[in-house]
Amino acid sequence: MVFELIWRDFFKYTALKYGNSIFKLGGILEKLMCGQSNQKFVQQWVNGETADDFVNANMIELKKRGG
Repeated sequence: MVFELIWRDFFKYTALKYGNSIFKLGGILEKLMCGQSNQKFVQQWVNGETADDFVNANMIELKKRGG
């Protein structure tokens, strides 16, 4: 229980310190993420056209349901 409270406080104070940047693609460190510079790869992922059937099924499901 104590460990979970420590995590809660960590995320609470991280959010207070960094604001909305915790939700940005590059995160609080503003790092370039793998695939971020490769628009073709990103579009394949969004459309569910990757080499991974599990990823594709989930992306297609999200697309259909508006997730």
